Amino acid sequence: MVGRRISNNMGIFMWKCNLVEEQKNNSLLLWERVIVKKVFYFCITLSMSIFLISCSNESEKFESSSDRIIQSPIAFKHGEQEFEIINYYQETLDFLKATKEQPDNLEVLYKQSVLDTLRKNGFGYSELSDWMFTTPSDIEALEETMSKLIDKQVLLNDSIKEALLESATLLPGGNKTIHVLPSWPEFGASMKEVNYVGGYVWNKDSILIQIDPSFLEEDLKYTVAHEYHHTVYREMNADIWYSLLENTLVEGKADIFAKTIYPNVYVPWSEPLIEQENQKVWEIFRENMESTDSSFIEGFTHGNPYYGIPQWSTYRIGNQIMQSFLDENSGLSIEEWTKVSESDIFQKSKYYNK
Repeated sequence: MVGRRISNNMGIFMWKCNLVEEQKNNSLLLWERVIVKKVFYFCITLSMSIFLISCSNESEKFESSSDRIIQSPIAFKHGEQEFEIINYYQETLDFLKATKEQPDNLEVLYKQSVLDTLRKNGFGYSELSDWMFTTPSDIEALEETMSKLIDKQVLLNDSIKEALLESATLLPGGNKTIHVLPSWPEFGASMKEVNYVGGYVWNKDSILIQIDPSFLEEDLKYTVAHEYHHTVYREMNADIWYSLLENTLVEGKADIFAKTIYPNVYVPWSEPLIEQENQKVWEIFRENMESTDSSFIEGFTHGNPYYGIPQWSTYRIGNQIMQSFLDENSGLSIEEWTKVSESDIFQKSKYYNK
């Protein structure tokens, strides 16, 4: 009996111990669940806070860009020559602001905000069909681009003004308007190839500068000087039809002019052709230099793998011919050699009978 009672008591004791242990485990499990749940909610709250702060910062960054004063237009004179710098920062900011409410209507908004203003300022439909006027799509990256460009607007305006004054001193011309268009983030690779500054001239009065915020001051000045020479050349040759020879030497003249003012600026397109390219490219050039086929000429500028023509061949050959001509005619002024016809320059260079 004593043994059975002890056995019974031990059983009861063990049962109570198990019960206590089970209750303890249940309490621990409950506590662990409470802790896990609190940690989970804390992480969710923290993540949402970071996200909201990030969105707030991006919004504030865009708002701060929108609120800053845009310096445009800027007008100044050099002697009798008048200049005006117009940027399209505000139009681009207006476009970005409109996309917040209509994110699926980019093309219409871009036309209303940017293209219509360009049209009012003298850009024709043919110019606006160029790739540089395509509708931007990376809106967030463009907001960052605009913030950086607005930060650098004083440097940009001062650089353009200095380059124009230097250029006008060496080669006076008529009144000029410089249009500054932000480069879209989608063009990053192409802009890097041209040192983050693009230039375009379509008449004797206007220059378009396409700018990426990574630009360097000297590269911008060089490009402005190059494009300025194009406009003065057009004053002297208003009705000319560009053959491959003419197009090549127009670029060669503009580069020689820009190098005269900024001799230490490196531009990749004026590098001479490498030896294995030189003979073949010159052969193709000589055979086709009277061609006015715009697609063929464009192949000499942007490269034509089918013919084995490397990129920027017009600039490279133009530089070579112009330098050879000037070596033999060093007494000419800039205005004088700008007026010399392209055929005369070629015939008086060492490359004519090669």
